Amino acid sequence: METSEKNGDNCGHRLQEVSSLQALTKRVTLRFNVMATTPLQDQWRCFARRRGLRIEAPFAVKVQGETITVPVLLRDFGADRGMLLVTDWDLISRYADSLVELGFGYSCLFEPDEEYRSGERGDDAGLLACLADWGWSGDGPAPSWYREATR
Repeated sequence: METSEKNGDNCGHRLQEVSSLQALTKRVTLRFNVMATTPLQDQWRCFARRRGLRIEAPFAVKVQGETITVPVLLRDFGADRGMLLVTDWDLISRYADSLVELGFGYSCLFEPDEEYRSGERGDDAGLLACLADWGWSGDGPAPSWYREATR
């Protein structure tokens, strides 16, 4: 069978088969474009849900004419625009000064183990210590649980 754009594709599929294949490809592509999460992202998502924190994971920021994607942006703590949380210093090292100029703070943390990732065990004490170290920078007063934890 001779094929063309008019009656199909160059692989021998008829027009209706091509439409079905294109729809299937879109569904498969959408499914695979979902980014896998890292243990750090999972840990901070769980902690954010428990404490009502505002995070974006992942977060893309334009710096020095490039866009970099960091695992987590924690709003309302640290610098005015929040804390960029990474596990790989090399990801942000050459941009560190520029990120601070843009109003971000940053911290390089260890990748949590599987227990933290799955949410089975929450290390609220350790994460609260990080928040206390970074300080509250959100609008209005800090949440009561934060004020109590930092006394």
